[in-house]
Amino acid sequence: MLRHLFFTLLLSPILGHPLWAAEVDDWPSAPVKFIVPFAPGGATDLIGRIVAQKLSETFKQQFIVENRPGAGASLGSNLVAKATPNGYTLLLTNSGSHAAAPGLFKNLPYDPVSDFTHLALVATTPTVLVANAKFPAQTLNELVSYAKANPGKLNFATSGNGSSAHLVGELFMLEAQIRMVHVPYRGAGPAMLDVLANQVPMMFDSLGSSSARIRSGDVRALAVSAARRLKGFPNVPTFIERGLPNVVSTSWFGVSGPRGLPPAIQEKLAGALTRILQAADLQARFAELEFEPATLPPEEFARFIQGEADRWGKVIRQAGIKLE
Repeated sequence: MLRHLFFTLLLSPILGHPLWAAEVDDWPSAPVKFIVPFAPGGATDLIGRIVAQKLSETFKQQFIVENRPGAGASLGSNLVAKATPNGYTLLLTNSGSHAAAPGLFKNLPYDPVSDFTHLALVATTPTVLVANAKFPAQTLNELVSYAKANPGKLNFATSGNGSSAHLVGELFMLEAQIRMVHVPYRGAGPAMLDVLANQVPMMFDSLGSSSARIRSGDVRALAVSAARRLKGFPNVPTFIERGLPNVVSTSWFGVSGPRGLPPAIQEKLAGALTRILQAADLQARFAELEFEPATLPPEEFARFIQGEADRWGKVIRQAGIKLE
């Protein structure tokens, strides 16, 4: 019995490696979970579903979107950080989960860089401040004037605590020297419904998820966080034009897996994402939704994430934001 156990232990690494290598070579041979750490209906969900569909087409295997909202996108992100690194659990990484959460949560259960295998940055979109069509302030300057005269009496919604929209809202208040009340939701979709119902007068949202409502006139866009006016929305001013030069930001989205993802799977995914982002149909769909394709290879994407975490960490400290 002991002799049999000895030879089993001796041979297992030798026999196990070819089997593991075969599994990597055959990847994906089963459906892949694609975790989106926000509720359905917002920009993150839209991007996740577009990318998942293209990956499904590329690999002839299902990439199934699973929405896991909560705690500033850290719940879904932590699920992926702790997953087995076999390529069957991936994350739609975003600026909320990886740039904001490290500064917002004292006991964040993952490191935004070292606990993941970052594969590619895929898209960016600026943040827009939209208001209910009946909101009395017609311009950003009118809003600022009202907020200064009525500190703490205006509410604004976002897709959640720690989202990029939340941080742009905080940055706006710091730069404009006003104080409003943040109302976090579990996704941009539910927040927009309450803005439309005038339960909350305004929200900061990614342009990608608000664009259709702006075009239809359901909401009024007061300003966008881009460096210059956008071709698709030439009548929407930038925060810069309204005297707030530092309110420049984009929401960004990428694809990551758990730390230790096998190099062969990394190469397959990174290569596929590069090709997908060059496809004319995807670029047309992104343009329609006001997303900009933005490819970065794995090493540059990881450095980009660290830089974003550093930048927003300073804003979080200045604004005194603390989340548990």
